[in-house]
Parts: sequence; structure tokens; C-alpha cells
Amino acid sequence: MKRYRLAFPVLLVIAAMAVPAAAQQGDHHAFQLVEATISDIHNAFRSELLTPEQLVSMYLARIAAYDETGEANRFALNSYMHVNEQAIQQAAASLRTPANQLCFLLSCGYFKASKRFFPPSTFHPRDVEYMASQTGLRLEEMKLDSYPRGTWSRHREFILDFYGFQPFRPHGRPLLAEEIARLVRSQIKPKLLFWRCVDILIREKIEVPGYFPLAEHILSAINNHNQTLAATIEGTLDPATRAVLDELLTQEPLAGDTVPGKTSAYKLTLMKKLSQSTKPSKVKERVADLDLIRGLYRQLGQLLQAVALKPTGIQYYAHSVIRSEIFQIARRGDPDRYLHLIAFIAHQHYRLQDNLVDVLLASLRSFQNGALREHKEQCYARREQRNESLKALLGGLEQGRVGTLTEAELEHAVNWHFTLDGL
Repeated sequence: MKRYRLAFPVLLVIAAMAVPAAAQQGDHHAFQLVEATISDIHNAFRSELLTPEQLVSMYLARIAAYDETGEANRFALNSYMHVNEQAIQQAAASLRTPANQLCFLLSCGYFKASKRFFPPSTFHPRDVEYMASQTGLRLEEMKLDSYPRGTWSRHREFILDFYGFQPFRPHGRPLLAEEIARLVRSQIKPKLLFWRCVDILIREKIEVPGYFPLAEHILSAINNHNQTLAATIEGTLDPATRAVLDELLTQEPLAGDTVPGKTSAYKLTLMKKLSQSTKPSKVKERVADLDLIRGLYRQLGQLLQAVALKPTGIQYYAHSVIRSEIFQIARRGDPDRYLHLIAFIAHQHYRLQDNLVDVLLASLRSFQNGALREHKEQCYARREQRNESLKALLGGLEQGRVGTLTEAELEHAVNWHFTLDGL
């Protein structure tokens, strides 16, 4: 069982305070907890008017009524919980059959580790052997198949209450509904979404269910989101915009031809390609592509605003188009296909701008590096000229030919030396 300690003795506080009627009585109208003494409680136990579990629940209700903080309650208790470490062993010892004891202890261990329950048929044999050796139970004298389902259900309720958790149903679904819907709108990967749900349940002290209930909940939210997007597109997309999007899935005629050939590339395929080349011809091609996509993007502005895709959502659908072949995109349903194409156009609109900015920066870096390299080469050439002038001057001094140099030539040699020294 749980034991709760307060910042000052519990019984004195309870005797001095009144509690709301709903918190006092609950479902136990025959026993009044307010001003009850220890003898009254013992008499209620003996006459079976009250059980220890019911008494703990009533005390918890009283604690909750007075443990709120803030200005609304100036007499907050600031209680804290202490769990009796032997309570699980004591509860297991009170069970009638060895199979019930072993399955109860294993369920406690699994729940403490994973915050979820597993059916007895999935208990790991090594865990069963270890628990039996620790408790002194003999495996050959028990059958785990004889663990009744009703008993397992009651043990689950006890374990949840012992660790302060609530069952997933009905508390888990309403808690996860809003968070899952928010994450689905951001196009979070289902795997990350699943583990996010597990973290939320553990944080809120709610039992973690099996895989399938969570997966069903996530899949339902994803389908609802997709249906909402499809309905928005159907209600907003006009025939002219549909024709523009469908034209992206047609082939582009080759240079000099008026009719597309078998080897002609699709317009959408041409829009996928991005080059990092700084050659003027390649840059001009990307500028032309940006002009085309900018026109489509402006034409789809109202539709993009209605769909309200976040950047992660646009990236999700656009990458699907980039990785897919044309026939894979063409055989999608109308709303889904248009949604992918709209996201692709928005993604390429920003991606092409980023690409051209990167090319501009790369060109500037290349020009800067070239200028620095040319400057260094000029410095090296001047240094060589300085060295040659100094050699000529020193050679003249050694041979006594300084007098033959004019004053202007000597001044020029000295100035040249100091000029190059400052470089």
C-alpha cells in the first residue's frame, strides 16, 4: 500500500479541517471521515464499512482539496508522497496462488520499466525464472496459463494506482488528440510522432498502451488531415489553375521541333534539376526557370494560403515529387496530385532563389580569391625587382663604380628599397 507523509502530522491537520462533501464521502456514505478518530477507523474496518483502499482514496481527496497552491488557497499543505518499498511484496504475498503471485510481480516489474502492461503469454522465460528464484516459487508447480483475465485486470488497476498512473482509456485519447493533430500538420514522420506520444503519456503519468492503439490513433489523424487538405483543394482550385498544373506533366518539344518526341523531357523533370555551375549560360537557364516558377507561385498564392502548409509540410510533399517518376505522380488522385505539385512549386520557388544566391556568393568568393592571388603575384614580382636593384647597387659599391651613378639613380634605388619594404 501507499503511505503519504505531509509537512506536519496528517491526522492533526485532518481533524482540524473541513472538507467538501463530495471529497468527504465519495461512494462511502456510511462512514464520515471528518473528525473520525483512530478507533472509529478501526471499528469501520472490523464492521466492513471501510477498506484500507477506500480510506487511502478518501485521504487523497482531502489532500487534493487543500494542496492547491496560489492565492486561492492560503492554507496549502505542500504534501509529498512516499512509497513503501515493501508494499509490492506484501501485496503479492496476500495472493492465493503462486501463479497469481508470480504474474503480479512480473507485471509490476514490466510496468515500472516500460509504463505498459504485457499479457502473461509474452513474459520472457528468463524473467520468469529470475522472479521465481527471487521469491522462492517453484515453476514446476504452477501454470501461467491459469492466470485469470479478470484477476489480471484487477492487478492492473492496483499497479496503476500504486505508481500513481491512470489507464489509457479513457484518459489517454483526449490528451493525445490535440498534440497528434498539431504534429500531423507539421508533417512529422510517423515514427517520431509515435515516440512523441509515448513521451507525453509518461510525462502525464498515463499508462502506455500497445503499438496498435497508438498507431490507429496516429493513422486516423493523418487521414483526417489529408481529407481536410483534399477538400480545401477541391473547393479552391479553379479550372485554369488545374490546366496549368496538368501541363507540368506534359513533354517539352526539343529545340527546333514543334511536337514533343519520344525522348523529350517532361516540364516537371526540367524544373527539378538544379546546377551549382557559375557559367553564365547555366545561370541564365536558372534565371529563366525562376521566372517561370515565380509566375506559377504567384498564380497559386491564394491556394497556398488556403492550404496553409507549414515549411516542413511543403518540404515533405515536394521531396516526394522530386524522388518520384512522372508516371507515379500522374496516377495519383486529383486532389493528392495537385497538392504535391503545389508544394513542389512553392519549394522550388524558394530553392531556386537560394541556389542563385549561393552561385552569386560563390562567384564573389572566386573573384575575391583571384584578386588576392593577383595581388600576391604582384608583390612577389616587386620583391624580385627590389632584390635585383639592391644587387646592382651593392655590386657597384664593391667595384667602386658608385661615383659613376648619378644622384637621381641613387635616390631612385633607395626609394625603391624602402617602398618594397613597406609591402
